[in-house]
Amino acid sequence: MPLKFSSLIITLSFFSISYSQTYNAGDTVLANEYYQTGDSLLQVIGDYKASINSFKKASNIYKNLGLEKKYVDCLNKLTEDYRRINQYDSAYVLAELVLSKVQKDSDEAAEAYEQLGYLENLNYNVEKALDFHHKALEIRQKNPHKNIVEIIDSYHGMALVYDKKGNYQLAEKYNLLAIDMCKKSPKKKYGELSNLYSNIGIVYFHSYNYFLALEYYFKALSTYKRIYPSDHIYIASCYLNMGVVYLNINQTTKAHENFDMSLNILIKSKVTNAKTALIYLNRASLKIS
Repeated sequence: MPLKFSSLIITLSFFSISYSQTYNAGDTVLANEYYQTGDSLLQVIGDYKASINSFKKASNIYKNLGLEKKYVDCLNKLTEDYRRINQYDSAYVLAELVLSKVQKDSDEAAEAYEQLGYLENLNYNVEKALDFHHKALEIRQKNPHKNIVEIIDSYHGMALVYDKKGNYQLAEKYNLLAIDMCKKSPKKKYGELSNLYSNIGIVYFHSYNYFLALEYYFKALSTYKRIYPSDHIYIASCYLNMGVVYLNINQTTKAHENFDMSLNILIKSKVTNAKTALIYLNRASLKIS
């Protein structure tokens, strides 16, 4: 069922920061530390709530020191954090706040458009989502050497939208473009490459190309293991996806093994969500069949 954003007449009470404290220029170092911690929690560890706490502290200092660009950068990071913990209204408000503060052709605006693209895709507004991703890409392509990682993100976002539309040919095209750029990039991030492998695996699964789906899930799993601990949620997701493929090609023993490996990670990390429910449902189907 499509997600519904509530009215944008939302207070920013969730963004509860006190601005009464006085800061001096030396506190920029502290703000930078909060920012780096928040970014690591967001991009590497995946502890989004802790990341929010760090970015709020950083943004508080940047705002009081009048460092508007750094403040806006924190808002964009917080937008992604809130999106990842499914607080879509909060993410939407923050993205709109960014756009109210920056030039519409700036890098900061491109990131806000990107986040809005993800949000609209989650809300099944696929045409709006594509429009936002195209806006982001258009800005980023003006300086392709500087923005190579960001262009990869735009291709990634567009691939997700085309997958949701059922246009698997275009979803495959943009995923492969992103993968190729990511491999060649001097700023190559294995986390991003892993996500791209996983996402194109999902495209192949949706288009019933199960063996190609498995091939890319294996690539995703191998790359995730290079950068994350063995009990990371992304590794659990890979095992789940592989289990579903094995179930669809009637390799039930391998399906069961992968579901169990995924479930063990999820239980250990105390993650109870749709993934956990899906594993129990699929394991039950194995016992029935």
